[in-house]
Amino acid sequence: SGIFSNSMGNIDIYDNILLNPGKNNLLASSDYGIYVDDKNIFPGMFFRIYNNLIINSRSEGIKLKCGMPLNQHLVANNIIVKSAENISSTINNSNAFIKVAGEPVEVRNNYTTIDIKQLHFINEESGNYSFTENSPLIDAGCKIINGSFDNDIYGNKREQGFGIDIGPVESNYFKSGSSNLKCDNYLNGFPNPLSGQDFFTLVLEIENQGYYSINVLNQFGEKRCTLTNDYYDEGIHQV
Repeated sequence: SGIFSNSMGNIDIYDNILLNPGKNNLLASSDYGIYVDDKNIFPGMFFRIYNNLIINSRSEGIKLKCGMPLNQHLVANNIIVKSAENISSTINNSNAFIKVAGEPVEVRNNYTTIDIKQLHFINEESGNYSFTENSPLIDAGCKIINGSFDNDIYGNKREQGFGIDIGPVESNYFKSGSSNLKCDNYLNGFPNPLSGQDFFTLVLEIENQGYYSINVLNQFGEKRCTLTNDYYDEGIHQV
């Protein structure tokens, strides 16, 4: 099974590898890779789910049930892999990777795909989830303020290149000229929620100047459009 939490909050869930959660378990709460319900949380507290790897959960990869307003939940730097067959059997397959029910949650820098080969793991069949220098995960994550970033799941030092790698493993490779956006638990776009509007303004807080590319993916991990692919100086920018 995966991970379930309905604690009082201020919980970080990070650096986990979850394989086929729910496959051999009949309990509905065990269908998910990570399932968080904030019904017992105190106002102003948070759940943060970051740098996890979830492969073929029986239901949604990550699900957050958020009934309490003014809390600062975060889902960032996670890898979620689901086969096309797995997606078609997911009860709510339009949200097969990440589902948020209720209050807004900051969701960013996650990598979702139906093709595990895209990630360039060294040998996923034998359980080696380190990756090669061609992986799109390298330096593609975001820094999390006060996050548990000293070491990855294997004890490797975090942020060995120009930034944080996505997922529970940090490589010693780096992407030339890459930089990281900053995750610090505030809404980074407006209006949020959209409430029927046909436009959305994305706010970027650039910590290191460089080239940034922001793409929109569908629920199958396929790129639908590019929002920006440009050079940015340090500071606040709107897209």
